[in-house]
Amino acid sequence: MRRRIQGRYYYQILGAGIKALAEVPETVTFVDPSQALTHIRRIETVLAERTGVVHLCDPYVDGRTLDFIAECASASEVRLLTATINKPAPFSRDLKAFRQQHRSVPIEVRQATPGVLHDRYLIDGSSMLIFGTSLNSFSKKQSFVIAAGEDIRRTVLSEFDRLWGQSATVS
Repeated sequence: MRRRIQGRYYYQILGAGIKALAEVPETVTFVDPSQALTHIRRIETVLAERTGVVHLCDPYVDGRTLDFIAECASASEVRLLTATINKPAPFSRDLKAFRQQHRSVPIEVRQATPGVLHDRYLIDGSSMLIFGTSLNSFSKKQSFVIAAGEDIRRTVLSEFDRLWGQSATVS
């Protein structure tokens, strides 16, 4: 609403506008390590809400990454694309155990050529999140989780699929 007071215009957001703004999802979350547990719980909730095929790109993974992926119980499938597996033997053991325990969410892991991946992101059936750090070190240092728009989601998903097709399967 616009009002003129002493020759100047002033604007006020009305009730409908306030309600609409309140319903806009938070697009950037700052992860503060001094609130580590709060942010870990928040990201677990976010992961639990992912649906459809979850495409996760994280250049550095280990067993802790699988702990976060276990939260994706509503996903129909998880595709994890990485470049570096820290401690490959324990990761392989944990991946086998993950598959046995979480049979309702099939997971496939592929390893891209070193030096190809840099950013960390997750794309599901309807959204994309960009992570400022790998999941295996989530909340250890300051970082961000950013919701990306549909245009970026489509472009990055296409590139994910291209790299996925070129990458080696991890068993």
